[in-house]
Amino acid sequence: MQTQDLGQLINALQLTYGASQESVNSGEALLKQASMQPLYAISLLKIVDDQTQQDLVRQSAVVNLKTFLEKHWGEKKEPGHYVVNPEEKALIRATIIDALARCIQVKKLRSQYEDLIYKLVAIDFPKDWPQLVQQLVIKLQNYTSYEDLWSALLTLRRTCEVHQFLLDNDRKPLEPLVASTFPLLEALIQKFLENYNEQSGQLVKVILKIFHHATHLLMPIYMRDFNAVAKWMLFFKTIISAPTPPELASFTQDSEEETRREKTYIWTNKKWANSSRNSQTKRWLIPDMADFAEHIKSTYAIGFMELFYKILTDNTQFQGPRTCLFALKYLYYSLKLDNTKELLKAHYDKLIYHVAIPKMQLTPRDDELWKNDPEEYIKRLDDFSLSTYNMKNPANDLLQEICQQTDANGNLMLIQFLTYCQNAFNSNLDPLTNQPLNLLKKEALLWGIECLVHQIQKIDVIKEGLEQILEKHILPEFQNPVGFLRARACHVFNEYGTIEFKNKQNIQLAVQGISKCILDKELPVRVQLQQSQDLIRPQLSQVLEIYIKLMDLIDNERIVRSLEEIVKNFTNEITPYAHQLAAHIATIFQKYCNKQNQGDGDSDDDGEAELAASGCLEAIKRILNAPLQQESYVQLEPVIFPIINFALTESGCDFINEALEILNLMLYKKKQLTPGLWFYYPVLCYIIIGLPQETNVYALQGLTEEQYILLEGCKKDWGSEFVTQMLGSFRNYIQKGGSTFLTQNDFFGNSFISLIFRFIQKIYTIAENGSDETDQNQVTTILIALIENFPGQIDNLIPQIVDFTLLNLSKEKKTNKFKMVNIGVLNMCIWYNPQLVQNYLNSKAITDQILQTLLSMEKHYKYEWDISRLIFALCQLYSLPQIPNYLLTASSEIGKLFVRLSTKILELREEEESCEQEDQAEEEEDDQKKLADKIQDLEQDEEDDEDDDYDDEEDDYAELYDSPLEDYDAILLMEKLILTLQQSNPQLYTGLFSQLTQQEQEQMTKNIKEAKEQYDEWMKQKQQQQLNK
Repeated sequence: MQTQDLGQLINALQLTYGASQESVNSGEALLKQASMQPLYAISLLKIVDDQTQQDLVRQSAVVNLKTFLEKHWGEKKEPGHYVVNPEEKALIRATIIDALARCIQVKKLRSQYEDLIYKLVAIDFPKDWPQLVQQLVIKLQNYTSYEDLWSALLTLRRTCEVHQFLLDNDRKPLEPLVASTFPLLEALIQKFLENYNEQSGQLVKVILKIFHHATHLLMPIYMRDFNAVAKWMLFFKTIISAPTPPELASFTQDSEEETRREKTYIWTNKKWANSSRNSQTKRWLIPDMADFAEHIKSTYAIGFMELFYKILTDNTQFQGPRTCLFALKYLYYSLKLDNTKELLKAHYDKLIYHVAIPKMQLTPRDDELWKNDPEEYIKRLDDFSLSTYNMKNPANDLLQEICQQTDANGNLMLIQFLTYCQNAFNSNLDPLTNQPLNLLKKEALLWGIECLVHQIQKIDVIKEGLEQILEKHILPEFQNPVGFLRARACHVFNEYGTIEFKNKQNIQLAVQGISKCILDKELPVRVQLQQSQDLIRPQLSQVLEIYIKLMDLIDNERIVRSLEEIVKNFTNEITPYAHQLAAHIATIFQKYCNKQNQGDGDSDDDGEAELAASGCLEAIKRILNAPLQQESYVQLEPVIFPIINFALTESGCDFINEALEILNLMLYKKKQLTPGLWFYYPVLCYIIIGLPQETNVYALQGLTEEQYILLEGCKKDWGSEFVTQMLGSFRNYIQKGGSTFLTQNDFFGNSFISLIFRFIQKIYTIAENGSDETDQNQVTTILIALIENFPGQIDNLIPQIVDFTLLNLSKEKKTNKFKMVNIGVLNMCIWYNPQLVQNYLNSKAITDQILQTLLSMEKHYKYEWDISRLIFALCQLYSLPQIPNYLLTASSEIGKLFVRLSTKILELREEEESCEQEDQAEEEEDDQKKLADKIQDLEQDEEDDEDDDYDDEEDDYAELYDSPLEDYDAILLMEKLILTLQQSNPQLYTGLFSQLTQQEQEQMTKNIKEAKEQYDEWMKQKQQQQLNK
């Protein structure tokens, strides 16, 4: 095998981890030079293989190999970009699995090779690496050593992982891979389980991960065969029930020892077997797999239920936390199946008092963290990646599910559980043992009552006694010297504090208790308290100050979420604290982003960081939406702009939607735009239309480093998928910009007006190459904003806009929606200057043709604004000295059209009002349930398929824009035309309305009267809103 000069490469690699920066720079320069020459990757492979080399040299070689191939394996990105030649690629693909085998015992080398294989598979398989399946089959059949087999399994695992979350055609390569390799895996795992030890257990773990990656999202065709299912179910059951060595079976409360045991092959493989088996359980709920689900339920549900019940009730030995977690989840699912639920009915008491409640209790490790590392304690409660694997949560779910059931005698288990709790609280004795009630158990029982809030509030006989329970057993806990009981009291009152208290003194006691906990000496109590908001309005200023102090102490998503709720519910009161709150939240946002960008590949951690960062931005949006003074928005710019700058870069694009909403809020709220806000207008345009590669953005003067980076990124014209989120900002730039928008040039000398037309044209070009008109329809409405905001100021642009719409209307195979949005623009051009448009259409001899088109689409005018714009246009045309001939000829029909259009507008308004009333009624009825559901959503485990934290608020800010034509009512404008024609042109008035039937005349009169009443009411509301502001 030919290589470069290995001695020179080894010397360069050694320099890269030298003591001085000069040495590092020299080594990197030499490697960069070598990387542009053939055989570089092959040479690095050779060095990694050389066991005589120092570990650091081999590690440096494999890291540089991975980095090099990541950059230079795929297609050319730009002229001059070096790509590994096909011969070297073929050689690497043929030898990479063997290379992994030769260094597999060195963990740092193994992990780098695994990552590299993952990336090569993602790029090449199956198109450029069709022989991979055959390579793996041969190695699985004819391996000559443990290392050979291990490397083949790891490669198979990474290949399956690449396809784990792919769908449709992207997932198809997985099918032949599974069909070819799974029979071999079945033979191997059977062999390993017959001689199950640490070495064979290591390979079993890889096989279990292969199965998990291949089946987690969708079931491959091979695994839909019931015979194949039977084999794997037997494997899972054998692994889960495998006997535990004595040294791993003894009881322990040492958290470090517990963690060590979880990493042993016995408990690790139990976890992966449970995880894969759990995936099959979830398919019980998939409608299109009904036959498969029924087979799983009827064949395996009872056997696994009995196994997990035995594990959870076995008090003779240690059970791994992950195994217990999956066992709890399985029993929860078992209560939803008739065949298993019936068998569990006799064991409800044991499941509650010997399984669920003990698993819900705080552990010695929790107590240790509470005392010595409260920030870590809070993190473990709120960090999704950690709380997901906290068995307390599925234990809680199990308790809730059992309490909905009845026992063999028909008694509701909820009543029995509450009776048990009351007896325990009253006597301070555990009714099961007659021993003093353990404080940890008391906390778990209080949590049980807390989580059963929805069930309890549905039963009147229990609901009536709630105040007495809260007064007697919960309020006193605010004074408890034990911190976790004070924290639990805050939680319980968060759920039950909004009931109607007959004894008003209880409200006062609750507020006093909550206020005291806000200043609690123990951090977890203060953090937990932030969710109890309903009784804190009188203390709000003090609470906000404490929030700011808490955010200085700890970065915690729950604090941000709770703050978001406070801002939402107390919008008017937070204005004095707007800048401080936003600045602190922005700092936390940046920390979460740093955590996400520095992630080690753990998708749960990365996803949690992204979710928390999004929560920060939601809180900032709520602050901006408060009734702030104009100067407050200027003061907030240094806080807001770095967020927008970050989100408009590649590393921050996960948050571009939220950032664009924030930008639009700033634009909407500001009466006059600052230079800082104006900067983003050309940036948004260039994100779409792009900048030439040769543009030297650093030649511009007066920009910050962040602004230079944004402009440099515009060379990639990458933002077309975010057009929808940009629309509100463009409309507000037009509206708030005034003469600046019409006359200003950007930093490259391009006028703002020309940019908006280039932007629209680019979106049309992109869409024409695809199949979706949505973006075209949306950007076309920007022209409406341009027309309605500059009456009498853009005569020179009207012909260009008219030509644009005429071209679009002439296109074939376009939807009616596409035609309607362009007709809307044309109607607005006529409203803007009917004489100018008529003259221009006359010059093309198409006036009658266009007017006929506008009127022939009547059935497609489905929205009030579309209808109003048509009426605006018609009223303007009928006000001209020289009315178009087509309108004169069709006057009698158009008179009837006016009746139909005005009737349709009122019908649409009635429908909208009815929908709003229904929505408001539902909101009032479900307000408490929604709040509770939202809190519960924050604690869902990884089995949940939905993430609706912000769905209700998703579009609140994106479309903030006040049309200048909102002050005009199309029906009243039509009435004005009627009155004018009666006086000035009776002949035309007769032509329009003399053919109306008696019913049509009465309808017209009714429409005008109703429109006047609605307009008067709307003006009163608007005046009141102005007074409130």
